[in-house]
Formats: sequence, C-alpha cells, structure tokens
Amino acid sequence: MRDPGAESPVLESIDSVPIGRKAFLSGSLLSLIGLAVGRVRVAAAAQPVASKAELAAFLRLSRIASGVSDLPASHVREYFSALEADGVLKLKPSSFARLAGVTGAAGPSTLAELERSPAFRAPGGKECLETIASVWWSGIVPTAGGGQRVVTFTDALVWRQVHEPTTCQGATGSWAKPGRAVE
Repeated sequence: MRDPGAESPVLESIDSVPIGRKAFLSGSLLSLIGLAVGRVRVAAAAQPVASKAELAAFLRLSRIASGVSDLPASHVREYFSALEADGVLKLKPSSFARLAGVTGAAGPSTLAELERSPAFRAPGGKECLETIASVWWSGIVPTAGGGQRVVTFTDALVWRQVHEPTTCQGATGSWAKPGRAVE
C-alpha cells in the first residue's frame, strides 16, 4: 500500500499509470452519460417545428397511406418530424401534402386519388407515401444516412394485427388474416 504522505509519482505517459476497477468504471459511466446527454440535445435541436395545419394534413395523409383511420395520435408529431428531417426523404410529407392538395379536412381521400396526384408523380413522391405507411405499420422511422430509429413497438399497427393480449391467435398462420387494425 502507498504511504498517504508520499509524493505523487510524476507521469511520463498515460500508459504508465495503473488504473483501478472503480476509477475505470466511474470514468466509463461518466463518458456514457456525456454521450447520451449530447445525443439527446442534438436530436431535439434537429426536429423541425410543425404547425397544427401541417400535423393535421400529415395525419390525414397518414390515414390514407396506411389504410387505417384510427391512428395513435401520440406519434403524429414524432413521425412527422422524423420524415421532415433533412436527408431522410427526397420529397418531404409537408411538400407531398401541399402538392396533392391534402389539408386536415380537404383534398384526396383515397389511395387511388393520391396516386393520380402531381405529388405522387413528383420525384420521391411514391417513396414518401410508402414511407409514411411504413412508419405507422412498423413504428420505425428512417434517419439521415440510411439508418433507422424505433419510435414504438406496441403502438405500431402491425402490433394490433398480430398481438391481442390474453388470447390465442388460433391455428398457425392465423395472423395473416386481416385483424382489427384494418377493421
């Protein structure tokens, strides 16, 4: 054991200092907390601010694209912000809605009408509409650079389709039949 009154050794290099388990774990934990806090700030700052009108148009567009009218409203803002972020889609949902004439209460009301719209024929239009449907069904949003981020599992529409708590789904493959998400 080192004498508490002894002088501290002079460091010649970082490699010459022994580090204990406690110091290593404390340093690692602080580093991870710093990374996590840094990422939260960056993610929050990168989200575009959406107006009520944009969110209403996105929700209407989402209902048409997904084929489901009862979408969980708690995820509208997060899905919209993720898809509006730079580098995610060639044509953003707000631009698609504007080109297609979709508002919270007016514009095309079926998928066939959307597919005939100038927005669908615009570069990136088909991808935008398919991605909107995909995020609602999967609960996963694309990120810039080709990555993905999970927003929800249990509110994803596919969860409604294949998971009903405390009930047997039936014979093998019964999940393939339309469920309550599309009823």
